[in-house]
Amino acid sequence: MARTMPQSPSRLQEQAHALFREGRYEESAAVYRKCIAADPASGMPHVDLGSVLLKLGRNSEAIEEFERALSLEPGLLPALGNLGEALGDAGRHEEAADCFRRIIEVSPGMGLAHYNYGHAMLVLGRIDEARQAFEKAVALMPRDASTHRVLASLKTFREGDPQIAALETLAQGEPFLPDPAKADLHFALAKVRADLGQHHRAFHHVQRANAVKRRLVAYDEKGELGVLDEMAAAFTAEVMRAKAGLGDPSGVPVFVVGMPRSGTTLVERILAAHPEVFGAGELTAFGDAAVGGYAPKPLPFSVAALNENDLRAIARAYLDAIVPKAPQAGRIVDKLPANFRFVGLIRLALPNARIVHIRRDALDTCYSCYAQFFARNLEYTYDLEELGRYYKAYERLMGHWRAILPEGAMLELDYETLVGDFENEARRLIAFCGLEWDERCRRFHEAPGAVQTASAAQVRTPLFRTSVGRARPYEAQLARLRAILGAP
Repeated sequence: MARTMPQSPSRLQEQAHALFREGRYEESAAVYRKCIAADPASGMPHVDLGSVLLKLGRNSEAIEEFERALSLEPGLLPALGNLGEALGDAGRHEEAADCFRRIIEVSPGMGLAHYNYGHAMLVLGRIDEARQAFEKAVALMPRDASTHRVLASLKTFREGDPQIAALETLAQGEPFLPDPAKADLHFALAKVRADLGQHHRAFHHVQRANAVKRRLVAYDEKGELGVLDEMAAAFTAEVMRAKAGLGDPSGVPVFVVGMPRSGTTLVERILAAHPEVFGAGELTAFGDAAVGGYAPKPLPFSVAALNENDLRAIARAYLDAIVPKAPQAGRIVDKLPANFRFVGLIRLALPNARIVHIRRDALDTCYSCYAQFFARNLEYTYDLEELGRYYKAYERLMGHWRAILPEGAMLELDYETLVGDFENEARRLIAFCGLEWDERCRRFHEAPGAVQTASAAQVRTPLFRTSVGRARPYEAQLARLRAILGAP
């Protein structure tokens, strides 16, 4: 009987790469394991396997593979780069920064390493170091629009800033840029013009950026708004009364909800400055638990069928996801704004959880969303009329929760009042969460901890009031949005 000759490492690698390109990740991983067996002294097969594992969402296993690669070949740059990104995704930002720092030491001309190091510093709140890293990245990658956009967000432009000339040069070649880079470019130029007080030109660039982003996404407005209205129809006052008290009694979670750019990050940082509180950032864990098979039918239609076991299963799945992040914390803050959709279910599954709703002037909120680059697509923010209609649906649903929740079940804060009367409002927030006042909450901008939202730089500075009236310079351009919102 003829014997099958073992394939060479190079042939195995070609096969694994081809499977990876086709999106056949499980098969690709199996072949990369054969590569490792065929060439056990090489680090690169471990890097390749780790990259596949990341595609499969198996972050911790990927980290192990990158670390194995480095144990075999210390200083292997692809292993360091991939390990840094995987550690960042796991929230281990100091370790991620160290990986990128090591790459820079060996290869100081690698612009991507400076970019990644800058991102780690930004998340960690070391804003000056982040700015310096992005400045180096821009110098090394002058045609990378995303690097320009991030650097622009970390500075205030003055006339004569050399980055303005670099952006204008980049704009001359705009027709040859891919669409995502065009959006980055216009967001950066909008920041330039807004800082220079050239509001008409700033709005023009914001429009251009959003027009590009809107072309890149598929947004089912009817479906999205329909779900919000269906939530209100499903969670009636009768349902809430009938199922009250059936959920898990844990008082650990604090949900901060609202629209993006309404002040959720500020509220989280005030709370996270308290020694008994851990700020977990924006988590999808509650939505995952709610729609992950614990309810008998897809929400919102299954609400009436939920029993005590269902509600406790949802609560337990959520708690199992968040408590390991800070096992000793008395409170864990989940500040995903979109959890406003689930307020009724949160109340049923976790009746002792705190729910904080932060709201901001409607026009300021909507324009701040429109003018902001979001790392995660928020499809409804790229067209002003769609954005206005989404805001109204959010407003209707929050009005419904307000009407059916027991008094005291949800704390509502106005952003403008919070920044104008900080001491009293912050104390009210801390007391609502069942905590004693701590002076560190007054100095929230000094609190350690990662911040990965669009407000990462803003919440590292003392309280400022310049965001109040953000939309005022653009009133003429926002007339249609104002009409949709019914704003005065």
